[in-house]
Amino acid sequence: MKKRIVHVGLFGHVDSGKTAIAKVLSETISTAGLDKHPQSKQRGITIDLGFTSFDIGDVMIALVDAPGHADLIRSAVASASIIDVAIIVIDCMKGFEMQTGEHMIVVEALGVQRFLFALNKVDLLPDQAAIDDTTRRIKAAVAKSGKAFANAQVIPVSAASKRGFDTLVGELGKVVQDLPPRRDSGGPFMMPFDHHFLVKGFGTVLTGTVLSGSVKAGDTLEVSPLGLSGKVKSIHIFKENVPRAEAGDRAGIAIPGIDNDKLYRGCILATPGTITVAHHLLVQGNVISFFKHEIAFHSQVHLAAGMLTVPAEVFPFEAKDGVDMAIESVVASTGEFTAYIHVKEPLPCKPGMAVLLSRLDLPPQELRIAARGTIASILEKPPALSRLKEKAGRVKDGSKGIVEGLADSIEGATRLVGKRVFYTHVKGGVPVTVDGTVVETFGTKGNVKVAFGGESPPTGTEIKMAFPKVLKYSIS
Repeated sequence: MKKRIVHVGLFGHVDSGKTAIAKVLSETISTAGLDKHPQSKQRGITIDLGFTSFDIGDVMIALVDAPGHADLIRSAVASASIIDVAIIVIDCMKGFEMQTGEHMIVVEALGVQRFLFALNKVDLLPDQAAIDDTTRRIKAAVAKSGKAFANAQVIPVSAASKRGFDTLVGELGKVVQDLPPRRDSGGPFMMPFDHHFLVKGFGTVLTGTVLSGSVKAGDTLEVSPLGLSGKVKSIHIFKENVPRAEAGDRAGIAIPGIDNDKLYRGCILATPGTITVAHHLLVQGNVISFFKHEIAFHSQVHLAAGMLTVPAEVFPFEAKDGVDMAIESVVASTGEFTAYIHVKEPLPCKPGMAVLLSRLDLPPQELRIAARGTIASILEKPPALSRLKEKAGRVKDGSKGIVEGLADSIEGATRLVGKRVFYTHVKGGVPVTVDGTVVETFGTKGNVKVAFGGESPPTGTEIKMAFPKVLKYSIS
């Protein structure tokens, strides 16, 4: 009987001991597992996503080791998009560090709902009392980190002495048994791939986590956004040849004839015609509460969707009276916002996909994850956005409500009939705004007659009219 596969991600600040924990837990080494990459060995840090596995009862755990270095945040974001459970590793001697918090925000923002915290290197603490005290402090900090983490277990472990791993595996077992489904077993096949390589006798092999649908040998699949396609020759799940793969599986799919040199991480292997290659997105988002900067109109950002992170420009706006009005900026207190986003590289995606907006130009000592959201729709071109403009005129005859200067001709004046105007005066030391409505044209020179809802203004008073004007904005 085929075992259910659950993807568990290892996250945390660089040197917290994620790979050392993976070595203790793992039974089978798969793609780039346990820092197999030559540069990982040379630099002594994880630089690529590593995959290994082990069993807990009737569940196979696909362990995803994510890089912790600040410069490799894109890989951490990529891994968060495919996992079901996150283990956040904390060095007990250092406590919470910047990338600890950044990784917590990433995995929670991308829909992960189950967390464990591994308090590593407790063998370096002097005694059990120190271990208990450090665990209590970390638990208190975790509980204050947001609703998603309030009930997460903090488990003291030592990868060096293997202390605490029975407890860690036991708690993980409880989590995975109670895990709600996160994958769509129906619908078209979709698998963002994280590695690709040539294997003699098989052709190009693409490895990844199946997010939806199923595939069998002989099916035709397409690589988006490259437009390459081919028939599946064979499928492997953790080195075992299988007839099919379905949502939730960690699979290697061999497709002869696809040019391996053209592939890159973040491309999506899918049923032909089901993935859109987008440049223009409509996104519903929320600014991350800990982000200290604004997201201004025409900000340069990085957008992550699936396993791909691409440069982008963001244009927040809001709908007012049926007109999409540009917003100068949004901040953490803004709440939910809507934005048009221009992505500068081809982005394979679908409506409903989760996205992250990041400011990777900021120093790694600051939180760089700016906002979370979902793709509401994929657009063919940039939308028409407007800004509020003001035009001023003056009262020509206060007794009759005749205003001049708001239009230059009778044709222009005709278009103003029914429009709102206003003026401001001071009453009792307090500025008061009085609204009026253009009721008709007057004469042939562009003058109009205005009815005011309050006190009529005297001759010479400045009258203003606010109106939306389509904004000319450029994308690069």
